[in-house]
Amino acid sequence: MKSLKQSRLVYLAQGVLLLSVLASPLLVATAAVAVEQTVAQASTQQRLRVAILDFDFATTGLTGGAYSFASGGGPGQGISDLLTNRMVQNGTFSIIERSQIAAVLREQNLGASGRIDASTAAEIGRILGVDAVIVGSVTRFNVEERRSGLSILGIGNSRRRYLAEVEVNARMIDTTTAEILAVAEGSGEAEERGNNFSLGGLVTSGSDASSTDRLLSEAAEQAVDALVVRLTEQR
Repeated sequence: MKSLKQSRLVYLAQGVLLLSVLASPLLVATAAVAVEQTVAQASTQQRLRVAILDFDFATTGLTGGAYSFASGGGPGQGISDLLTNRMVQNGTFSIIERSQIAAVLREQNLGASGRIDASTAAEIGRILGVDAVIVGSVTRFNVEERRSGLSILGIGNSRRRYLAEVEVNARMIDTTTAEILAVAEGSGEAEERGNNFSLGGLVTSGSDASSTDRLLSEAAEQAVDALVVRLTEQR
């Protein structure tokens, strides 16, 4: 027959075993949450903090300079705004808000002379406290119109084709060494066709509308998406 002391020890052991079984799921869940938080923090810490400056506008196209594009600040600013949005959506980099960049440029009077070189970009980046700065150029931003058709005695049909082309390049610069960490190029095209029918030069019917802003925006989105892919691949 067990003594009272032995019985108490048995009950105590059983209680400890039961608590261990009941607590295990809780401990496992707690450990899992801790691991997820650690992984998330590590991922955030590993992302480069990047500032995207306004792109230069050095297009080889004949008509690109006539279009405001996007926010009205010109193709260079429009491409930079679009690239900022796409990079944020991509999630590979930590992107600095562009209003902060504008404030630093105004305060330091940097980049006022025109094109920003690697050393100036690195200086801007150090002031912003980022790891890298992206600068680039819009090398083509153009809409081309082509016409064809036939008219006899004032009766005829004409066709128009509008082709928007956008080409951009970018460089990612280390703010500590001013070294170029990555280079990327991207291009895009968008097309629209229209037809007109005329009778004696008095009556015209058909479609002749071309939204240049829309076509350039579509082409620019393709070009910027290609930039993001290439910059991410070189991360």
